[in-house]
Amino acid sequence: MTKQKNLMMFQIMAGAVYGLWFVFAPGSYHTMMGATAEAITPLANANLSICGFGLFALTYAFWKMREMISAENSASVMGVFAVAWLVYGLGGLYLAFLHGTLSLANKQVDQSLLFLVLAAYFYASRAPAAAPAE
Repeated sequence: MTKQKNLMMFQIMAGAVYGLWFVFAPGSYHTMMGATAEAITPLANANLSICGFGLFALTYAFWKMREMISAENSASVMGVFAVAWLVYGLGGLYLAFLHGTLSLANKQVDQSLLFLVLAAYFYASRAPAAAPAE
């Protein structure tokens, strides 16, 4: 169960870090992702800040899920996380394709590919390691 709990900690840490970033410095995130100064409006910053608070809510839910995982429900819980990462990764690639920005120069594409790798790793880690035979 240690591996599964450690993997789940990734979402908790990422949610907390990105949540803080989105709430307290949304403009810097827009800039890092390639937005021009003209495109970074108060509305865009406010929308990203709202997403930051959403990440805080998800971080809390992830923390509680981490506390509840057991050998009996590990495959189900890790499967849920795998599907979530898969949807996030495919969604990012779809949006990049839709808007003609499907390129490794686009940080969203890099991020989406990472999410697909995470989906595969979570899926592969569904079941805890078997206890050693005595």
